[in-house]
Amino acid sequence: MPRSKKFWVACLNITVHPHEDGVYERLMKALAKVKSAPIYGDERGAINYLQPYSRGDISCLIGTFVRFTNLDPHTGWYDEENKTNIDSPDKGRPIIPPNFKPNRRETIFVFFPGPRHHKLFYICNSFSPTKACKLLSGLAEDKVIKKNFGAVNVEMMTTRDAIEQILRLSLLSSLFIRVNLPNNDHLSDEEQAFVDYCLDGQNVRMIQQDMRPKSSTDSIKPNDQTKAMMRVATIHGNGYVVAKGRDRDTGGRREISSRDHPDKREMEIDSQQTNVIVNSLVNLARKWLKIK
Repeated sequence: MPRSKKFWVACLNITVHPHEDGVYERLMKALAKVKSAPIYGDERGAINYLQPYSRGDISCLIGTFVRFTNLDPHTGWYDEENKTNIDSPDKGRPIIPPNFKPNRRETIFVFFPGPRHHKLFYICNSFSPTKACKLLSGLAEDKVIKKNFGAVNVEMMTTRDAIEQILRLSLLSSLFIRVNLPNNDHLSDEEQAFVDYCLDGQNVRMIQQDMRPKSSTDSIKPNDQTKAMMRVATIHGNGYVVAKGRDRDTGGRREISSRDHPDKREMEIDSQQTNVIVNSLVNLARKWLKIK
């Protein structure tokens, strides 16, 4: 019997406005056509596979992210064995077609394109949510995407732990909150009131709040509206929060970012077959989204 393997799954929230029927499926198909986008350093990535998935009453898209090293063909090579530089093809420098990329790594994802969910779930063991957000945001910067869909917001779903840690700081000296206009998220009455009043009510798609106390010895005291704003940004995947202050236990200075607390769920599978992994990922996503 094969040994089971543990995977960690992260969730990204993708939003556009307006969000008419079918827009998220069209968006994902368009993103899959973009050649590639930068991730970090010489690493780039793309969506190299995307197909519809249907099982019973579940309909979504399945795909893979591919990441690779983007080599500069004009840089010199080094012969490690002979300790010599190789600067030209006639000295042995390999000739690699510019469209061939080394260090390929692939990551499976599922995307629910409905107007109530628009969430992407992927295996994040070797691909952090920060990097996945950067890849998708970079693909969305393509001029065709911007022309057809406008601004595309990609944010990770984060845990409640970040907010709880911020509210436990004994001296909250800085609080920065960024919130993008949500799309049909399942918000509490307080959270929806914040969206209606501060975003929809003022015809804005993004709001940033940078708070400081009255003096260096004072502490910011977030009210209910600010706490609702923090939740919409973080646990609903519509932005992020960064706070600075002093740790209640140690008294030391701390900086807490919600982006350092991605919501990750464990998935254990006893098969390496792709269809088994995909089905397990879809099942986990259904539970996460509370789809019956």
